[in-house]
Amino acid sequence: MKAIDIRSVGIIFSLFITSICSATPKPSDSLSEWVKKFYTVGNLEFSENGKWATFKKWHAQNNDTIMVLDIHAKNSNLGFLIKQPFIEFTPNNHLLSTGDNNAVWWDLINNHKWEIEKVSKAFTIGSGERFCTISREEKAVIYDKKGSVVKSFEGVKGWVKQKDGIGYIFHKVEGNWNIEQLTSTQSKTVFSSKYEIKNIEVLGKTNKFLAITILDKIANKIILQILNIPSGKIVYSKENDFKKFSSVKVKALDNLSTIVIDFQGTIPPENSPWLDIWYGNDRDMESKQYGEQIHDYSVWNANTGAEFQIDNQKFSDVIAFNNSNEVMVFNAVEENDYILHRPLLNIYLYNVSDRSYKLIFRRVSNIVTDGLGKYIIAFDFDKRNWLLYDCQKRILKEIKEPDLQNPVFSSDGTSILLESLLGLMSYDIKNENLRNVIKEKEYKTTVVSPEVVDLNNHFDIKIRKINLKIPLLVKLWSEKNNTTSYRLYKDKDEEINVIPFTKERIKELKFDKKLEKFLFIKENYNIPPQVETYNIITKKNKIWYKVKLSDKSTSLLKQEVFTYKNTLGKELKSVLYYPVNYDSTKKYPMIVHIYQIQSHTSNRYQIPKIDDPLGFNIRLLQQKGYFVLLPDIVHDSRGTGWSALDSVHSALDFLEKFKGIDKKRIGLTGHSHGGYETNFIATHSNRFAAYISGAGHSDIVRAYFSYSYKFNIPFYWQFENQQYEMFKPFAEDKILYFNNNPIMHVEKVNAPILLWTGQKDETVHWGHTIEFYIGLKRNKKKVVALLYKEKEHDVGIGTIESLDLNKRSMEWWDYFLKNKKNIDWINQEMNKDAL
Repeated sequence: MKAIDIRSVGIIFSLFITSICSATPKPSDSLSEWVKKFYTVGNLEFSENGKWATFKKWHAQNNDTIMVLDIHAKNSNLGFLIKQPFIEFTPNNHLLSTGDNNAVWWDLINNHKWEIEKVSKAFTIGSGERFCTISREEKAVIYDKKGSVVKSFEGVKGWVKQKDGIGYIFHKVEGNWNIEQLTSTQSKTVFSSKYEIKNIEVLGKTNKFLAITILDKIANKIILQILNIPSGKIVYSKENDFKKFSSVKVKALDNLSTIVIDFQGTIPPENSPWLDIWYGNDRDMESKQYGEQIHDYSVWNANTGAEFQIDNQKFSDVIAFNNSNEVMVFNAVEENDYILHRPLLNIYLYNVSDRSYKLIFRRVSNIVTDGLGKYIIAFDFDKRNWLLYDCQKRILKEIKEPDLQNPVFSSDGTSILLESLLGLMSYDIKNENLRNVIKEKEYKTTVVSPEVVDLNNHFDIKIRKINLKIPLLVKLWSEKNNTTSYRLYKDKDEEINVIPFTKERIKELKFDKKLEKFLFIKENYNIPPQVETYNIITKKNKIWYKVKLSDKSTSLLKQEVFTYKNTLGKELKSVLYYPVNYDSTKKYPMIVHIYQIQSHTSNRYQIPKIDDPLGFNIRLLQQKGYFVLLPDIVHDSRGTGWSALDSVHSALDFLEKFKGIDKKRIGLTGHSHGGYETNFIATHSNRFAAYISGAGHSDIVRAYFSYSYKFNIPFYWQFENQQYEMFKPFAEDKILYFNNNPIMHVEKVNAPILLWTGQKDETVHWGHTIEFYIGLKRNKKKVVALLYKEKEHDVGIGTIESLDLNKRSMEWWDYFLKNKKNIDWINQEMNKDAL
């Protein structure tokens, strides 16, 4: 089967390349060779000492090469790695990489590397004095920094590494299960059991406690034991029924006085062969597919040894947040009415001393704590502002300034940084004073380097803090000009422009531990990516690597960004890409691509692809002689469809006097939400000669009342509080929904349309594509539908389906916008009557 797939890909690739004829840099070069030569770079990694760096080269057909740089050397390129995506630098100037069933240990100072075969995982020990590899055959081997074998272990089932570099493995040996501690100087057995070890986890930042999950299969017991590593004694033990609880999680932060122990299990959904009952008051519909999640929570104090149970019936989740006397608790389904993707939460504080609990927040989201256990901030959904709770004084405060985002506590717990439309704001907790600390009203200001710890990722509960005693790194972005700057604030009087305002896109940014050396990738639509550094001590900027231009026309590419207004006076932008070798005396066809706001992508380097997962590629269309337009779309009270139509028509109106565009040869395309917008516009516009719509809704009333098996919740949240921005339920304004529903006007489509979807798509159910196809067919409209049987919301990269979709999309545009009529699969529709 694999050989057939590869051959098919090769055939489709050849047919696609053969079908495309365009000017290339050298007339003798084939387009296939031209496409293969394009590449980009990404996936930066930077050592903490700022001396070493790696980045990946992404070719159209190959993305396996990782380049290694010495940032201090004149000849910076140390070499490269192949198929080694996992990179770890050590403080003593070594690099450990893994991938493709092997590992590489690289002495960067002497530029000497060892390759080790049959390795699935690897990690460094200590500061890099040793490292450990683990094979698929469950063998662990310890090496010294010169690559010599120190020791090996058989039957290894798992491992964990502490932040201080100490590692642990557990393995089965001679009927026993042992845990080995691996340090920079030795390895020793710290625990042994006759029962199977399922998992191990180091608690907190100190190397003091090890949580061990054990399975007694004879007694059907799952057991949690906590080992005091220095003493070698078990200081906590609890067991549960393995038939009921399949795993146990231990949640501990720096303060080990509140350790949350969570035995977890699942009650399978009822599986009647003939009946499934759905109740109107069900607030946990996810359990219909995955089963009901059950917990046995307890909180253990590592300092006193005291333990108490949490009321598991009332509270579904328990969060330790470094408070020595309290934990956060909530019931995840208490406020779950499905009008939001994630339910709002009522947050209680549970007191471990007297086992009482108190409600501190009602109907909140985006919960952030300071990491000290003192303060919690959350967003009040109903009041649309932030609430701050003082856990020591039991006081709730409101921060009433609107449009504040992304709170970050100072490490000392005295203030909170918040992003705003006025720049970066600081809230003084004691004085309840909010002031501007970075006054950049025209720029979106983002704190770049906060320390973030996920306490509960599903409900977006985090520790977010930053040390304000060291320089503060901030990103400034202008939406108006699409310019970016990175700035370092050392104190009240000193600002350092790490990257001055630039129209180039800063694709990635990394920095050393001292915030003195910065590594980044810079690019633009006509400037290939380049890897650069900036040193704030020497104040020198240096380019270390440039993507080599295989196509000289890249530097000649032309683009314009237009600003105009829609019919309601709202200012919008569009990005217009010119055809390669544009001749102002000629007229060219144009493809319009839609998906909400796109103007911020104007400085992205475009690579030609023939396997794009959405069947749309700007650079290839330019090479084929097309204009490409990316208009911004903003939604308003008229509804999603009508505001999209107005946005697109306003962009076309602005370009009406532009002589280079043939107004009779314009195509419109979009995917997902853009596919819905394409469907709607096709039912109300006469300005397009052809359409391509991918995986878009055709009936938003049906979608509103559907159940999403992708998200396992009803879908109306997407309309009331998410992407569709209707902001009211169907029952309150049915006319609004009907007026923005493509299927209600399907008979008005007046240009050929190509529809495509994956028949395993549950994000936008593939039945919407079939429904629109049936509506078009019944009304004798020209339509072709591509149904990819094994694909979901897109068709993947480098798949048979992606090659097919890209080939057919290009042929569709050439057929209707360039009058190339010798395409059999399109002629089969166009040369026959619809019914």
